[in-house]
This record gives sequence, structure tokens and C-alpha cells, in this order.
Amino acid sequence: MDNFNNQQPYGQPQQPYGQPQMQQGYAQQPQMQQAYGQPQMQQGYAQQPYGQPQMMKTASSFSLGLILKLASAVLIFLAPLLNWYSVKIKYDGDSKKEHANLFKLAGDDYLEKGGLFTFLAIFTLALAVVLLILDLSDQIPAIGQLKAKLAGINIEYIILGYVILIFIVLFFEPTLSEHIADGKDSIKDMKDYYDGASGHCNHGLGPIAMILGIGLRIAGNVVDSVKK
Repeated sequence: MDNFNNQQPYGQPQQPYGQPQMQQGYAQQPQMQQAYGQPQMQQGYAQQPYGQPQMMKTASSFSLGLILKLASAVLIFLAPLLNWYSVKIKYDGDSKKEHANLFKLAGDDYLEKGGLFTFLAIFTLALAVVLLILDLSDQIPAIGQLKAKLAGINIEYIILGYVILIFIVLFFEPTLSEHIADGKDSIKDMKDYYDGASGHCNHGLGPIAMILGIGLRIAGNVVDSVKK
């Protein structure tokens, strides 16, 4: 009896001792699962916006304004290589063709200002290359840094002004304009003399390419300004 009474109090403290263990285990399980699960969800959620700027940067690098400007630089580059003088006459079963770009015009004997055509042709090619480099400056870090340093100088607009000036000088160059006028008169005489005679005489595709290049350059700048 004494032993039983002595053991009974000893068993009662074991129950309170077991309860803290159950409470401790119950408290640890939600804390570990909840605390461990939440940072993972937050970390995964934070990674999603990290991919969005990359997508936006890729989309902006192929914007409509950039595409228009790249097309403009290519057309301006091709303009001196295309014909600035073109004549074709068909009469009495025969035909006569003659065309020349700026470099060929510089070498023809009937043009007194051959050096002017050579200079303007080379100058136009150089300006087109500079425009192309400026358009691709965002993809070329070294050029982008140089463009950032010259941000206060509107290089693109200065070059565009030179291109417009070159177009005016070439299109209304007196010697070339006179020969185009003479070619049109010759075609008119052929039509009066030969039945069914036809032909054309104009500046060719060179001026058209330069006009389109200037127009696309202006359009690209307008698109970029609207986006800003």
C-alpha cells in the first residue's frame, strides 16, 4: 500500500509533462510549414517581375520607330548608287537607253561639274552609315556611350538637314536639269516624227529613294516622340 501510494503521485506529474510536449510539437509543425512555405511563394512571385523588364526591353529594341529609321538609312545609302539620270526612247523598231548614277555622272563628258557629283555621292554614303550606327547605338554599348555623351547635340537632325540640302542641290543642279529637259524635248520630237514612238526622261530612282529615306526618318522621329 505504501508503495502504491508512493507511485501514484509519481505518475500524475507525468501527464503535465507530456502535455507540454504535445503543445510544443503542435506549435512547431505549423511554424515550420507556414514559415518555410511562405518565403518560397514570395520568392517565386518576386521572380516573375524580373522577367518582364527583359521582355519589354526586347520589344522596345524592335520598335516601329527604329524600323522606320533603319529603312531610312538604307534608302539614303542606296540613293547615290541608283540612277539620277534615265532616258529611254523607242522609235521605228529601235530603242535607245541611257542611265547613270552619281558616280557615273561625274565621269561623263557632258557634265561640267563632275567633281560635285562625286563629292556629294561619297558624302551621302558617309552620312547614311553614321545614321545607321546611331540607330543601332542601343545594341552597341560603345556607340551608346558616345551617343550619351553627345546627347546635347542633335546629330541625327544635323545629318538629316545635310541630306535634305544634298537632295535639293542634286535635283536642281543646272547642268543635269538642262540635259533632262533636252532629253524630254528629244522624245517629243521623236513622237512627232515617228508614229508610235515613246520614251521617258527623268531623274531616275535615286531621288525617289532619297525622298523616301527623308520621309521615313521624319516618321520614325515622330513615332518615337509620341511614345515618350
